[in-house]
Amino acid sequence: MSKQILLDYLNGEIINYDYLITGQLEAQNNIRTIIAMQEQTIANCEAQIQQSNVDIAKFEVDKEYVREIIVIVEASALNKN
Repeated sequence: MSKQILLDYLNGEIINYDYLITGQLEAQNNIRTIIAMQEQTIANCEAQIQQSNVDIAKFEVDKEYVREIIVIVEASALNKN
């Protein structure tokens, strides 16, 4: 095998490794993008949970108002009898 054939082969291997490295770097960037998207999805879900907790607290207050109205209505019905 001549020296030039060997050098050509080795340079070809370097080019192949460059392609492999580039492919892996692109894969890493894609994975980082996916992770960022998932983190945003998680943040959105956490915000929805917080809003749901606010809504539940409001519903509980409203429910107590309705209970108070029931007591008033029942008491006024007793007073009419």
